[in-house]
Amino acid sequence: MIFGEQRRKWRHRRLYPGGASSVDCLSRDGEIKEATSASPVDASETGSGLTGLALVVNDLTPAGLRSTPLRSSVQEGPVKVNGGLKSMDSFGKYQRDVSDAWSTEELAEEDNAGSSRQDDNYGSSSSRLPGATSNGRVSGQNRHYSEHLRAKGLQRLAMQSSGRASLPAHSAIASRPGLAVRSSSVNANDGLDERPPSSSSLQSLLPRHSQKSDKFDKVLSMPSLDMEELRRLSWSGIPSQLRANVWRLLCGHAPPVSSKQKLEDTLHRKREEYQSLVHDYYPKRHDDQYKDTFRQIHIDVPRMCPLIPLFQQIVVQELFERVLFIWALRNPASGYVQGINDLVTPYFMVFLRQSLALSPEEDMDNLQLDQVCSSAQLQAKLPAVEADSFWCLSKLLSSIQSNYTFAQPGIQQRVVQLKDLVQRVDAPLHRHLEKCTVEYLQFSFRWMNNLLIRELPLKCIIRLWDSYHSEMEGFAHFHVYVCASFLLWWSEDLRNQPDFQHCLLLLQNLPTQNWGEDEVERLLAKAYMLKYSFADAPRHLRA
Repeated sequence: MIFGEQRRKWRHRRLYPGGASSVDCLSRDGEIKEATSASPVDASETGSGLTGLALVVNDLTPAGLRSTPLRSSVQEGPVKVNGGLKSMDSFGKYQRDVSDAWSTEELAEEDNAGSSRQDDNYGSSSSRLPGATSNGRVSGQNRHYSEHLRAKGLQRLAMQSSGRASLPAHSAIASRPGLAVRSSSVNANDGLDERPPSSSSLQSLLPRHSQKSDKFDKVLSMPSLDMEELRRLSWSGIPSQLRANVWRLLCGHAPPVSSKQKLEDTLHRKREEYQSLVHDYYPKRHDDQYKDTFRQIHIDVPRMCPLIPLFQQIVVQELFERVLFIWALRNPASGYVQGINDLVTPYFMVFLRQSLALSPEEDMDNLQLDQVCSSAQLQAKLPAVEADSFWCLSKLLSSIQSNYTFAQPGIQQRVVQLKDLVQRVDAPLHRHLEKCTVEYLQFSFRWMNNLLIRELPLKCIIRLWDSYHSEMEGFAHFHVYVCASFLLWWSEDLRNQPDFQHCLLLLQNLPTQNWGEDEVERLLAKAYMLKYSFADAPRHLRA
């Protein structure tokens, strides 16, 4: 039996939702079966009664949990297994990707950091899940909390890879719980403390951020950068103080070298190249051939993020005008299209924060540049921010340029893909939208054109782009799954709308102004699950 104190630590950190001492799976008869090496749960047993996620532990050895294949079901309800998986090769790759979803090193170090906490912080007879009744049954109040737990688990599953050093058998089992489908009743004495965590408990979570930064520093200090490892780490979020450097690497703007001198030489050369482009192209903005393009840019830039004072400053707007105008002239196949101006904002914010050496806690929305530094300092710092934003924007748009060519075929194709995907995973929502005569193009065009920048707060977009940059086709292919996840988020609200007008008003004014990193991670977790659920169905996104 796993140590009770260790389980309570998991639950207090919101890492372990269940009350049983080992990984459980739901059988066809609705019973909870313990998955151990002596009695593995057969896929044929769990297949027909499984809802959500099931985890089967194939082997418990002294090295810990060696193989934890995850099978996900997008639709609620039974999942039937007919003759096994469609593609063992693809599933094998997925199994390797998630075979070490729980980091034993991080959890073990957290346990050491939090060992000084008193037992009374966790409660005894009063410890139960928030919202649980006296008989241990979870009420509707706890559903949001359970979703948060599952999202956190999926977030970890998404990018943790195999090959970590294993702990001893008892430590590995105690520090690597699995996601499992559990019964609806929970032992009241085995639940969470209803009291909020104390300040000392929250302090024990700080080492994780330090550990994450240390992992990035280790990768970035290698003589030859391991880009695959860097992408894997970046998927689950990049520390704010390292984000600018990592984005330059993932975009291909900076070379994958650890030598600081080589890196600075390359960046200096590309910044000088951009300044020469400004000198050659920007004076043409008043020519008859280009004045209409510049006029449209000049109109759109002040409309960008109208509620953020930083973007209403003249020096910032002129910077954006130069970046967009020069990009338009260098890419005549598409030219400037409304919406491209929004795509500069995340890069500008990230590179400006690094240039001004602002701490992660400092709010940039109300930043007044003339008050932060002198005019001479601005003239020295902003050109590098502008050049880096231009080159990273160019790299991004090169991967989705079909979104902005004539008739925007890329967007039209992805809207059709989104419609087909939602039809498969949430048929009731799809039928309701059809009943209300709501076309997907009417609301999702902006999602594809602006990459959700108009739908989410900018801080959420920056976190979302951490994962986009770490995906090989993040802004093109993975974005469709994120949009599907975003639409499914509002499924119940949309199905409660009576007609076309109410549906469209909700879709165009979604209440995301208070979203933070937790909501973005849940969004990404669902998108990741959708992506891998359809990995063996290549026709599911046929336009």
